[in-house]
Amino acid sequence: HLGCREVIIACAADGTCPAGRTCIEGLCKSATGSSDDAVAVGSDVGDSMGALGCEAATTGGPSARSGSAGGVLSGRLLLLGGDDAPNTPCSHVGRTAKGAWQLSWCSGWSKVAGTLPQDRSDAASAAAVGGDAIAIYGGRQRASQGGNWLLFGDLWLRTSTDDWTRLATSGPPPRARAALAMTKTGVMFLYGGDAGVADGLVVALADTWRFDVAETKWLRLFPPGGPGKRFGHAMAMTRDDAYMVLVGGRKDGTAPSLGDAWRLDVQSTTWQQIGSGLVGPSGRYGAGLIAIPGDPRLLLFGGTDAAIGPRNDLWALDPLSGAWELGAGGDVGAGGGIRLPQRAGDQPCAPPPDYMKFDAKSPPARSHFVWGYEPKTARIWLAGGRGPCGPLRDAWSLHLPSVSWQSHEASDSGWSCPRRRGSCDHWCPEP
Repeated sequence: HLGCREVIIACAADGTCPAGRTCIEGLCKSATGSSDDAVAVGSDVGDSMGALGCEAATTGGPSARSGSAGGVLSGRLLLLGGDDAPNTPCSHVGRTAKGAWQLSWCSGWSKVAGTLPQDRSDAASAAAVGGDAIAIYGGRQRASQGGNWLLFGDLWLRTSTDDWTRLATSGPPPRARAALAMTKTGVMFLYGGDAGVADGLVVALADTWRFDVAETKWLRLFPPGGPGKRFGHAMAMTRDDAYMVLVGGRKDGTAPSLGDAWRLDVQSTTWQQIGSGLVGPSGRYGAGLIAIPGDPRLLLFGGTDAAIGPRNDLWALDPLSGAWELGAGGDVGAGGGIRLPQRAGDQPCAPPPDYMKFDAKSPPARSHFVWGYEPKTARIWLAGGRGPCGPLRDAWSLHLPSVSWQSHEASDSGWSCPRRRGSCDHWCPEP
């Protein structure tokens, strides 16, 4: 619910809670100790959605899904398509989720009608700073698990005043798992992606493209050097649109995730690696990168790495110096920052419930989610994604002034068993 459910927060470090609440298993709960379907959120209680005048409850909504396209537009978080296939032990075989949805802070989820791009997953999407336009490019589709993917190479734009419009019929070759960034004036940059059509067959790309909405045509750029072949990377424009910044990704289906950061100078169209050798986030793919209004830095959240898997740590990146600052550590491995070493009797694909320590103040760990900044609430809104236990369908907001998370859609689909506070034999609940 948005604003009508009791907000459950994490206990303070000394175990105290606000008046009328009791610290139970790390969470501040009502005197009855009932948790119902409430969830662990950040300490931002004073700025709850109720304080913003929202009383409506969420009803319905999309299925749990990852790899959706979307972002914030006109005060709503949009999700298009995605992948709603469940996780299986040690694997995930994707399929395309149907439909487009929007989340209003006050009225909840509703289906999006009108002209829509075809259902797809793993499309590249970008939102203009200010929330008045969203673009999506490419992606892939298949109706069921197994078989080849159909790749898309189309570019679509939706503005605050117009429905979805297809902008270009020719340009970059079709691909999925690319990244797109857009300036406030409607200039877009596309980089990399995966042109493979079969599971296990990755065809990573390393091309750079520019699209100007005013000219309605693609232009391939040939800057020297650059990040090289990759897919699943995160990209965003800096606040002043001077640079397009790229972080992470993967080179193929077996190599470790990348942890490098690059910036493309928009005027000279030259690449430069930044932050090499500095302490920063682990290599990862499927993370989110976004500009911070009023701050020259970019925020990075989530993604999947080799040490833990899906992450929920939050970092700030200075695009000029390449320096990283940790905002929230998220879940950590019980084995000292990494997964607890496997013990006798453990199943490799069904880890025990104590192999990780989850961070109750952050959303569950995830990659391939949708998020965007909404200026009226001074929040970054986030929904969906894929965690270690499957696709997610919860919704969260990050209040930037206090750098605190709050839950607004308490579906626990895809959550780990310990986070659900259940009796657990394994980290992930039994299907």
